Amino acid sequence: MEKENLLSSTLKKSTAGPKRKYYSITEKGEQELINFTKRWEHLSHSVNKVLKKGEM
Repeated sequence: MEKENLLSSTLKKSTAGPKRKYYSITEKGEQELINFTKRWEHLSHSVNKVLKKGEM
């Protein structure tokens, strides 16, 4: 996801062991998350409609 610029990362020192990698969502990542959520809600709604028809 970093290659697609959806996340960014930074390395920070750790008091115990190797450096730690911390991730942050980018503006592009936030937009993609919104789009994914909309698509998921649409798919979920469609599947639920099919399942409800099967109950009748």
